[in-house]
Amino acid sequence: MATDSIDNVDHADRLRAAMDSYLKRIEGDPQFQEASLKDTALPVLPVLPVLRVLPIDNSSAASRVIVRFESIEEFKGIHQAAAEFEDALEAREIDEFNKGDDAFRAWPLLKVPETDDVDLWVILVEPKPSIATRIPGVGEHCQLRLVDQGIGKVSAWWSAKRVYNNFANASDSKKSWANLLAFNVTLVKSEDDSNAVIKALIPDDCNRQAALETLSLDEDNAAKVGFFFTKSDATFEAEMRSLSKLVKASAVAPVVPPKVDALRSEPNNDAMVQEWLKLTEKLVSEDSIVKLDSKDQDDKIPMHPDALLAPNPNAVQPQQVAAFKYLIDFAEPEFTTNLFRRYPHMIRPDGPGSSIPLYIKKKYMRMNEHQREAYHGLLSNMPCGIAMLPGGPGGGKTDWAMTVIGIMQSKSRAKVLYMLDINDPLDDATAKYIGLIKNAGLGKRAIRMKSFGTELKKSVRVDFVQRRARKNGGSDSIQLENSGEPEVDFSKNFLSLYTQHEAGMPPAPNKTRHQHIIPTLDEAAWNYYEECKSEFKDLTDLLETCNNSALQNRSLRNEIYRLYSAVLHQADFIATTPCVAASAFRRMFRPDLVVLDEAAHARELSGLIAIANFCPKLGWIFIGDHRQTQPTVKSNNTNPYGKQLATSTMERAYMAGVLKYQLLINHRAYGGLERLPSRLIYDGKMISGIPFTKRFPCWARFVRQYLEGMAGQRCLVPRLIVHLEGVGSPVKVGTSWYHAEHTQWTMDRVLELIKDKRFRSAENEGNQGTILLLAPYKAAVAKYQEAIEELAQKYPNLRIPQRVEARTWDSSQGHEADIIAIDYVRGHPTGFMDGMYRFNVGLTRARQGEWHLMHPNMPKCASFAQTKYLSKLYSACNEGTAGFYEGRIANLVWGLPVQFIPPKTSARKPAVDRLQVQAQPGILKVVKDTNTNKATSASSSKVEVKNEPAGRAITPDSTTSGSDLEHSDRVGSMEDSNKPAGWW
Repeated sequence: MATDSIDNVDHADRLRAAMDSYLKRIEGDPQFQEASLKDTALPVLPVLPVLRVLPIDNSSAASRVIVRFESIEEFKGIHQAAAEFEDALEAREIDEFNKGDDAFRAWPLLKVPETDDVDLWVILVEPKPSIATRIPGVGEHCQLRLVDQGIGKVSAWWSAKRVYNNFANASDSKKSWANLLAFNVTLVKSEDDSNAVIKALIPDDCNRQAALETLSLDEDNAAKVGFFFTKSDATFEAEMRSLSKLVKASAVAPVVPPKVDALRSEPNNDAMVQEWLKLTEKLVSEDSIVKLDSKDQDDKIPMHPDALLAPNPNAVQPQQVAAFKYLIDFAEPEFTTNLFRRYPHMIRPDGPGSSIPLYIKKKYMRMNEHQREAYHGLLSNMPCGIAMLPGGPGGGKTDWAMTVIGIMQSKSRAKVLYMLDINDPLDDATAKYIGLIKNAGLGKRAIRMKSFGTELKKSVRVDFVQRRARKNGGSDSIQLENSGEPEVDFSKNFLSLYTQHEAGMPPAPNKTRHQHIIPTLDEAAWNYYEECKSEFKDLTDLLETCNNSALQNRSLRNEIYRLYSAVLHQADFIATTPCVAASAFRRMFRPDLVVLDEAAHARELSGLIAIANFCPKLGWIFIGDHRQTQPTVKSNNTNPYGKQLATSTMERAYMAGVLKYQLLINHRAYGGLERLPSRLIYDGKMISGIPFTKRFPCWARFVRQYLEGMAGQRCLVPRLIVHLEGVGSPVKVGTSWYHAEHTQWTMDRVLELIKDKRFRSAENEGNQGTILLLAPYKAAVAKYQEAIEELAQKYPNLRIPQRVEARTWDSSQGHEADIIAIDYVRGHPTGFMDGMYRFNVGLTRARQGEWHLMHPNMPKCASFAQTKYLSKLYSACNEGTAGFYEGRIANLVWGLPVQFIPPKTSARKPAVDRLQVQAQPGILKVVKDTNTNKATSASSSKVEVKNEPAGRAITPDSTTSGSDLEHSDRVGSMEDSNKPAGWW
């Protein structure tokens, strides 16, 4: 099959057949047989020139992952086919939804007149699980219409834009509105019969604030709306463009420019010498080309053949091509970059005479052994300018990156582009950077860029002018190519800010957890305009005369473009997603360093966005953990190359054995919580970075006491598996699940903890403790979110929204809490629960303690013994691992009120045959007879306990005699009396 035919979608079957044939030929090679991942964690494979395929499952070629690609064509063919398959699947899912007649409760809240003919409506919509994965993000669009289900009438489709729902924060009476989706719908009265079909719940002619305060949303005043979703192609197109750019640039053969002395030695070369000398500063300065480390290689810097004639900074540069080729096969790099050669002040940040700010210097001095090794070893030898740093949970990956950036920027004007494909962790990272520069006293400008204007050729306003011009004869139709228009139109957002400021109502910042410190690009542009109005006199004059419209004012658009360009030029740190970075922004910001955080979560093609669109002087840093997360691939089970698409560049590098440094010192987990995931996932290499004497401080002892009271026995590692005997079955909602009894029981425990003043933060004893509720199903998470909101309304003084959060495993990466509560929901295990990535994330979020709420039927299932991780977790808590108990099993009875009695702090007492809990008002009295193995309640009714081993409690009220908490490192439970001292 010809190489160029790989690009032809019609040849996909032939390509797969060829791969099958090739894979069968190499199956007999022992070096591939030894690489099986069937029963072990991903091994560090030796660096072998011929290493190409890592067999994960011998069932089909789709389950194989290529580690080292033989050619760029092979890489392109597989990844392009895989991405197109995924894109088509998403399109089919959306089409199927649009064909349905699903209706949602909605409340048209109010309308705000924009002009005499245009109204902006605010509509709140109640979400349902059926659109959970399709809800547009804030700032994204969809179509919406009113549906009258009674008589079958519908309105026209209206363009809707999702906006932040700030109503829940505007008033305590509106806390219940927090889970509603907010949309802005712009209606033109002359084109839509909007007034006839839609009525605002808050009329125009009233005190809107008072009306909002008293308004309740219910079934009686609700309308019905339907959605029509269109698939966003932005990410797919950005990935395809990046791949295409790199492939095309790789096909251009580099040339080696001759030295000037060599040119002069040849006759008749005077003209060429003069041309070379004129362009030397541009071509070989640090602003355009990264120098090689070896001085004797300076004359071998690769350049394109036409570089001498027409240098183009927007074209893919040789450094980018070299980085791309290195990522294809991880072979010997064409060059290496030493970051310290460019910034010598970074070599010894804590050295004598260092003028680095004390705050940043202390962060460097607090680096642990793994972080120091990565700092000095990785940054001094970056193959083709690429540095990859994996790290375990709590290993300080982001903190390491921020320290590197802080040291670098403390004595330079280096610019950094920080990319991450998940918004909340990106907000967190930006907040860390801003805190860093503020504490260090550095005058740096940071921007959290969530979108990037509008490309003018796609602008609705320009399109309107073009249509109007054609209607008037077409003679004055706009020709963008020759019109002198700016490439990007920022006018709409900026004019919105201008209008609101002029009206004395500056807009509230975007609602994020860090809204008070993270400026968006639009906010930064406005702030810069306010600070430097003298530099933008023409813009000020145009604003006063533009009549609040840039539609026909090219000069105004140009001046606003000039303002935004100045802001981007002044920025020192910009944080955004790869998709946004691939927009026209790539030509307006030239970073010195690009950092891709959570690189293991990004698909390889998303990672290539950083390579294809930016040529930083220093290079690219990839950080993440390929054992906690992987790229999201919906078509994993059906896509012929799903496994390859779900394998990140960082994971391939790990399997190829080229990663020399890892951050595996855990600073998050107290009380030995890190030991079990270290043993199951990290080959025992993840260790605690907390000094031994501080691993169980007083506030962590409270959490352990709480769990011990629940289990009724000693629990030195604060981890429980909880069974609720007598609970019902889970409920299915669409394709998702939740368990009502599990939710109720969990929220009862949450309230107990939140109310207890002894529940403190592990990070700062002065702060209150936090809880993160995890579940594998979105329906379960939605129920927990509702329960959290109800609890917050009932107890407004407990700061519950700030202390309790519910997430799926997939969305909890980068999050942590003092206590983690995991609800498995179902009565049997699924592969969704037992995958290494999700399992590892769930097992490594806790600082002080965790419990796993597992249906009592789950461990009894035949399939449970076949699970790779869940069964090992259960065994570690039930029977111990390597002689140590990594937690306990708590068998409780659903529906019975319980009292938590932690072990007493007295000396150990002899074991007794009968454990009796004194009855108290409202508390069940339970007596367990070890001879009859039965439990009897105070009312003499009996509950049989089936084959419960000695030491296992039916309720958390029963307790062994316990031991002194101050000596917990010397004594354990009755079953642990023969364990070595200090084992935990």
